[in-house]
Amino acid sequence: MRRFALSGPYVTELRPSLPTVEPRPTGVCAFVGPTIRGPVDELSPPLRSFGEFQAIYGGLEPAWDVTGPAPTRLVHYTGHAAHAFFAQGGQRLHIVSTGHLGHASGPHAATLEATAGALQRLDDEPDISLVAMPSCMTGASGDIGDLAQAQQQWLLDHVADTRRHRMAILDAPPEADAQAVLAWREAIDSAQAAMYHPWVVVADPAAPNETLMLPPSGFLCGIYARSDALRGIHRAPANEVLHGVLRLARPLSHDEQELLNGQGINSLRTLSGLGTLVWGARTLSRDREWIYVSVRRHFNHLKASIERGLQWVVFEPNGEPLWAQVQAMVVNYLMEEWRMGGLAGQKPEQAFFVRCDRSTMTADDEQAGRLVCLIGVAQTRPSEFRMLRLQLPTASVSGDT
Repeated sequence: MRRFALSGPYVTELRPSLPTVEPRPTGVCAFVGPTIRGPVDELSPPLRSFGEFQAIYGGLEPAWDVTGPAPTRLVHYTGHAAHAFFAQGGQRLHIVSTGHLGHASGPHAATLEATAGALQRLDDEPDISLVAMPSCMTGASGDIGDLAQAQQQWLLDHVADTRRHRMAILDAPPEADAQAVLAWREAIDSAQAAMYHPWVVVADPAAPNETLMLPPSGFLCGIYARSDALRGIHRAPANEVLHGVLRLARPLSHDEQELLNGQGINSLRTLSGLGTLVWGARTLSRDREWIYVSVRRHFNHLKASIERGLQWVVFEPNGEPLWAQVQAMVVNYLMEEWRMGGLAGQKPEQAFFVRCDRSTMTADDEQAGRLVCLIGVAQTRPSEFRMLRLQLPTASVSGDT
């Protein structure tokens, strides 16, 4: 659309400004698991504080399973994870409850069905980039271990779809030694997931002078969000302090830490005078191109931002004017990424390139309304170009959709 402005007796034509690619929000997290109360199998609105979570899903008080001969205390792991997320600096959290504690002890098939359905609900919010199931590993032994493994696989399958641009934060089995953790990790090969070990010990808010052992995933999601906000998503969320942790449930020796790190399992370490730190930022991928969390997440971020910013092309005729506009938009976005330190290179041409022209599209592509854009980005670690090929639907050359 063209606009006109009157200036005295003259008429000046104003061209609409070029659309921009806006960065996708980072550090937006979702937890899937049972809660004390609240809606089940529904995606929550974005929660901005633990108080908002508590009002809907309950706080840190325990629930009780009264189905056995004696009441059994049930820890509200999803609640503790939400508390840890905000305590570490997280700002935006979504919840999908799979049931209420004390009432969710049905057969394994029903539990898996609830997990699968809950993960599907996450697609209602495309900004979610981190997903965890803090209660998944809370009974990882025997048949419950099989259930935990199956639930974790559902999560891995969810993030494996790269159109979602998400990463899973996984917990290892509680109190497992290094060899047991390696055995658990053996079957996993995913660039969209990271695992942390060991569990942590915190003060039990429901029992004075008592402690509670918690999975680290809720803490890590908050640390990811904090690191994104303070240093950028292209920086590794490592060497960061876990706030509110008294100690590790099972301290690791140097040799154990080295063994786990070599297999892509990120350790937590307690160092004198420094507290409990995140000691590693690797994915669970066996492909060396994607072994670093920061590289995979930043690439996800770039791809998601560009794809979202170019959705408008579906209504435009596929031709050279559109190609030039798309190329200019992507160049402007990547130029800003480079200025902020997200891309390597002393000059822009060393940091990225964008091609959207007859070298990337055939005559058939043009006639069929397929816009093909080839993008290369030099991420800071490693600094070689990684290729992103976007194929977007447009109107045909005649302008029909």
